[in-house]
Amino acid sequence: MILCRDKAKEYEGETPMKYRDHPIDECRKTLDEMLAINPMAKAFQKFTCNNCGDRLTIDVPNKFFSSGKCDKCGHITDIKKHGCNFMLHLPRVMED
Repeated sequence: MILCRDKAKEYEGETPMKYRDHPIDECRKTLDEMLAINPMAKAFQKFTCNNCGDRLTIDVPNKFFSSGKCDKCGHITDIKKHGCNFMLHLPRVMED
């Protein structure tokens, strides 16, 4: 599948990936469970702008925000209402 920024556009017959946003409380709970297993993990909250559809990532690790401002159009999205997801970075464990 080819990904493109404009969700309405089709590229070579493929449709862009649909973002999966979940209730913020579910994301917090899942992150807490993952941090209990691996405290060195870092999660970055992702959300979809409710105005232009751009996908954004907040650069503060392991914290969830209830709203976010779009870098593209300036709209403030109510993340508590529209949901979010997160990207998880797991550090590589070096074995002896």
